[in-house]
Amino acid sequence: MIEHYTEGIVLGKKARGETDGAVTIYTKDLGKVTAFTKSSRKITSKISGHIMPGNSVRLRIVENKTIQAIDALSEKAKCDMKLLLPFLNFLDEVIPHGDEDPQFWNLVKNAVEKCDIGPKTYREVLEISGFGPDDAHCGNCKKNEIAYFSLPDIMFLCTNCSKRFNLRSEEIVQV
Repeated sequence: MIEHYTEGIVLGKKARGETDGAVTIYTKDLGKVTAFTKSSRKITSKISGHIMPGNSVRLRIVENKTIQAIDALSEKAKCDMKLLLPFLNFLDEVIPHGDEDPQFWNLVKNAVEKCDIGPKTYREVLEISGFGPDDAHCGNCKKNEIAYFSLPDIMFLCTNCSKRFNLRSEEIVQV
């Protein structure tokens, strides 16, 4: 059994069974982790309020056969959730599990703490993830004028092509 004490940002959580849950956290020391939470959906749960999406958390994770979040202390997100939730969903899609990266951690932490979530931040996340938009072309018409990144297609699009694809707002980000 290995215990980790780290800080992280909650990207999302899901129900698992009647009373348990799973929480996805981007951590400073472990990278992206999905941890199980026992009884986190009970009304008497001590951890439930701390693992809300967008919260900055200091947590204890125990690794045995599975990864389990045991304890957490949090600071609530200061950003407007309409701005923050799409960014967290984007991060959850783009970031692979594991592989901590100090540069990436600092970018994500500062963006969430300062509510600096805009096209520039999305562009930086894509660049660190290996999708540098500087020399990119539209994946459809091959123009040099990229304006969006399509998550399902993993490609850049110009403004005209993004309108033709009729993508939902959670499937596309402005860069």
